[in-house]
Parts: sequence; C-alpha cells; structure tokens
Amino acid sequence: MPHERSFAEFWDSWKAEGYNQHRAVQAIYQNTIDYDTPPSIANLPDRTVLQGFSWNNAISLYAYTSDPESSYAELNWWIYPSPDWHCGVSIDAWNNIDINPVPGWLGSCDVTVHVSDGIKFDDDTFIVRVVPVVGRVYLPLVVKGYEGSEAVVAPDFGPYPFESPLPVPGGGPDPFRSPLPTSVGP
Repeated sequence: MPHERSFAEFWDSWKAEGYNQHRAVQAIYQNTIDYDTPPSIANLPDRTVLQGFSWNNAISLYAYTSDPESSYAELNWWIYPSPDWHCGVSIDAWNNIDINPVPGWLGSCDVTVHVSDGIKFDDDTFIVRVVPVVGRVYLPLVVKGYEGSEAVVAPDFGPYPFESPLPVPGGGPDPFRSPLPTSVGP
C-alpha cells in the first residue's frame, strides 16, 4: 500500500488483509527478520488405561495447541522418544494421541509431545498410567415369587438391564443395595 513507510507497517497490512502468515513468516525469517510467534501446546491431560486395553483418540492435539500465524494443517506434532516404550503412545493421522500399552505391562510413562510451525517449536508432557483391572463379582439375587404376586421394579434401576452395579461418580446404582424388593409376599 502507498502509506507504508517500513517493513513492519507492510507486515501489519499483510496480516490485516488476512493473507497467509504461515509461509510469509518462514520467508521473512530466512531474511533474518523474526515475526514468527512460536506455536503453543499446554495442559495435556494425564491418562489412565486399564491393563490389556487400548485407548484410541485419547487426546485431540488440536484442543491443546495454538499458533496465531499457522492453521492446524500447517503444524507438525511428534512424540519425543521416551526411555520407556511400554505405554505404546503414538499420534494418528488425525493428530490424536492413541495409547496401546504392551500386553501384560503395568506402570507409567512420561510422554513429551512437540509441535512445530517449521521455524519454532513448543512441547508439553503428560503421564500415561497403565493400571490393573480390579473388579467385583456380583451374583444375582433370586427371589421366588408367590402365586398371584406381581413383579416389582426397583426405582433405582435404570432403563438398561446391563447397567453397571459399581458406584458411578455423580450418581448411579448403589452396589450395597439390591434393586429387587427385600420382602416378597403378603
């Protein structure tokens, strides 16, 4: 534009017009002018996986990454090599973290994820814990009905017959209370 008197003013006009900044900052950087803001990745959540199970799409990297000049398609993510490979952490084609621990292994791993815009990078670390499966066995309570008695449905029991009897944070069935009536008959 005719009113620009410096390269900094040109750059401000370029951004104001909405032109692609990702490639522009790389070209400018080659000429020793650094207008690139590094990408940011932060607050990756720790994950816990049960032994013998996998968790695909455990973390979407898009949700924890930002860069003012670059779109997600212009960024690159990779996992820094970990001294403990047992957690089986990888990044899939859609930039999600997948966790596939080695069968039979228990423990934890620190996982560092890097993001780059082609010039600068940032990283963040999260923990993957592989824990044993601990379960309770519940046997059904069988109550013999009397002739003429009607079936009673407990008010706590949800609409699904396969609802977990284990305590659920924030509500759910009580594992110490039977969903069947405690007394039957007249």
